[in-house]
Amino acid sequence: MEGKYNFQLEAAEIFNRLVQIPELVLELNGLLQDFNSHNHDMHNDVRYQPLGDYAALVHGHSMSEIQETVDKKVMTATERDVLSTLGTTYAKADLSNAVTTLTSGSNTYIKFNNGILIQYGRITTTGQKERRVYMPMSFKNDGYKVFYGIEAGADVVQTLYTLNKSTSSFYVSGTFYDPYNGNKGFPGESFDWFAIGIWK
Repeated sequence: MEGKYNFQLEAAEIFNRLVQIPELVLELNGLLQDFNSHNHDMHNDVRYQPLGDYAALVHGHSMSEIQETVDKKVMTATERDVLSTLGTTYAKADLSNAVTTLTSGSNTYIKFNNGILIQYGRITTTGQKERRVYMPMSFKNDGYKVFYGIEAGADVVQTLYTLNKSTSSFYVSGTFYDPYNGNKGFPGESFDWFAIGIWK
């Protein structure tokens, strides 16, 4: 019967394949169960939750349930809000976001965001009863305070005082007295001044 198609042999092969289908179904079912359970129960892996005891897709944890690491820290919503505003609400260590500084000639001002204004400089004009100081920035009002650093001889008693303050300038006058030679009059030496007040 050579050359003829062997129906009996083909039928037997088909039958053998059909018989294996239930076993394949069982194996596939087992694989699906392992997939659904993340293979937790089959190998008794204690790192995972037991089968059927999984968390919901959307769920939360208390802070005590979360383990912090060196580069991962847990924070509250309030702490996150504070952190997000550090660059605008709080001053940096170098005050780069808290002050504005300007130097004009021998005078300088330092303006703080909270309204404080500090100004200082040096007056070198001489021979005048009253010397006027023009500040590089105006104060909000004339309630600022002025202080002086006086350069004079060791034996000279010298005082300076402020006159006619405005928001942008003030006058300085004073006296000196030398007890050794009796000289007295108005101070003519250079002096440093320092003023502090508010700009807003």
